[in-house]
Amino acid sequence: MTESGAKPRRRKIWKYLLALAGIGALLLVGLCWYATTDAFQQMVRGRLLSELEQVTGGRVELGRIHTVPFHFQVEVRDLTIHGREGANEIPYAHVDRLVAQVKLISALGAEFGFRSILLDHPIIHVVFYPDGSTNQPALKLKPASAKASVQQLFSFAVSRLEVRRGELLWQNEQIPLDFVANDISADMSYSLLHSHYVVNLLLGKAESRIASYRPVGWTAEAHFFLSRNAIDVKSLKVTGEQLRLEASGRLQDFEHPKIAGKYDANIDIAQLWAILRRREVHRGVMQVSGSGSWSEEDFKTSGKFRLNNLDWQEASINSRNSDVSAQFLLTAQQLGLTQIEAKALGGTVAGDAQIDHWRSSAASTKQQKHNKLEEQNGSIHLRIKDVSIGALLRAVSNGKPFFTRLNMAGSTNGSLESRWRGSYRSAETAIALAVTAPPHPLQDELPLSGTTHAVYHSGSGEIDITDFAANTRATQIRASGVLGSSAPLHLSVNTSDVRELQQVVNADGNP
Repeated sequence: MTESGAKPRRRKIWKYLLALAGIGALLLVGLCWYATTDAFQQMVRGRLLSELEQVTGGRVELGRIHTVPFHFQVEVRDLTIHGREGANEIPYAHVDRLVAQVKLISALGAEFGFRSILLDHPIIHVVFYPDGSTNQPALKLKPASAKASVQQLFSFAVSRLEVRRGELLWQNEQIPLDFVANDISADMSYSLLHSHYVVNLLLGKAESRIASYRPVGWTAEAHFFLSRNAIDVKSLKVTGEQLRLEASGRLQDFEHPKIAGKYDANIDIAQLWAILRRREVHRGVMQVSGSGSWSEEDFKTSGKFRLNNLDWQEASINSRNSDVSAQFLLTAQQLGLTQIEAKALGGTVAGDAQIDHWRSSAASTKQQKHNKLEEQNGSIHLRIKDVSIGALLRAVSNGKPFFTRLNMAGSTNGSLESRWRGSYRSAETAIALAVTAPPHPLQDELPLSGTTHAVYHSGSGEIDITDFAANTRATQIRASGVLGSSAPLHLSVNTSDVRELQQVVNADGNP
């Protein structure tokens, strides 16, 4: 009795399910038919117009709109947003063609989701007026409740954003915009209490190419406040294969911008050089932190930097596993380095450097006179301690095996002081060095001790040697005069064992 009674109930359930499926199919067919009608196109057009006007606050014009419902695709041509600019001026924003594949459109709020967005020839035009305002249109805020202090304007996410032939017209400056970005999400709200917009932007992955350099992949995250004439960046984070940057600051007065902020960066120098298609740096990481300000009239930044595990190799120098740190100051007139500390070539180098009117060297003599640039002058003071003479000679050996085979041993102490006016190419460098031989040299080493006082003239390439003395186990070398072509160099060599010279001859590859 129980089993026979259950069968009619099952038949009724299947009938209900088939009826629901039939109704669903009819509704789907009806919806597909409705999506091809002009009424549906007008509904989409009206929704798009109202949402854009709500988000931007401007007057929106649409040239032509076409939807492909089965692909969830919307194509818009000649989209224009008018701001506060005059009727004969370039509008606030214009896009020749916009193609969006919709993932989700919330019918109840301003929430959008897209698989992809293509902007073909977008133009953004920003004009500044004498009172400090811009042509940015004022938002048309909906009436808020008494309890609401923040009003949500929009929130959207897009898996892929592509901008082709874009232009940013910033007052009289034209800035090209061409890029591809993935996994973007953004939202904007308006704070009634503080009268500013709250913007959060997350960029999952972007790829940029500058000139002919290697493409660079990077991600970014930004949180900032946008007010009538200022941007307050609460947090900005940029991460790439060669860079990690964190910054915060404020930009005020859009017509005459002034920027102030703090930054902390970690840069992979080897990766950066690879992007620039250069080969001098094989390894190295730079850490930079500081603060600064910039305006049209002046700029200033100060902080500290550190280079770790730097391997640098080029035609004239080969340095491995070096560490360098310093405090820096850069202004429009001065470049300064203090508390320089470098660990390289088995020893340390410390000192400071300063260049006044540093930009003058980059300009020609005519440009300097025309712009009334003051003459550049600079100085460098370095103290050298326990630098290996063998490592130093190998670093500047230009790849020749002579100094490696010579195997000199000794520690170098002393100072270098360089000064110039006009250009660093005219610098004069005072050299005072003392080399101390190791107390217990190895059998195959050539121990060296001695002193030198000399002045190197960068312009002529000559070295004025006041005195030079070098001693090995059995040989003494003395020199004075000018190492160059304009004057003689007086040289004397004395040895108590000629066989010691055989090591020098062998190092040169001769029998």
